[in-house]
Amino acid sequence: MKLTGRQIVGGAFIAGGVGVYIWLMAAELVPAAVELTTILGASVSVPVA
Repeated sequence: MKLTGRQIVGGAFIAGGVGVYIWLMAAELVPAAVELTTILGASVSVPVA
C-alpha cells in the first residue's frame, strides 16, 4: 500500500495528539492517585519533579 504525504502527516498528527493526551492524563492522574492514597492513610514515596 502506497502512502501519500498527506496520509503520513495526518498519521503523525494523530500519533502526536494521542501522545500529548496520554502525557496530560498521566500528569493529572499521578498527583490525584498520590493524594488519594495519602487520604486513605498509606504512605507514598514519590520523587519530586
